Amino acid sequence: FYPFGDPQAFVKRMCDFTLASLSTQDVPPLTETPVNC
Repeated sequence: FYPFGDPQAFVKRMCDFTLASLSTQDVPPLTETPVNC
């Protein structure tokens, strides 16, 4: 089950979250904690 529809879109979104976390160190990395939607 992917909250964003297809696996490719989900992976791309997670990559965007990772880049956002790396660019802004104020927010905790979302990749460490799996999102339970």
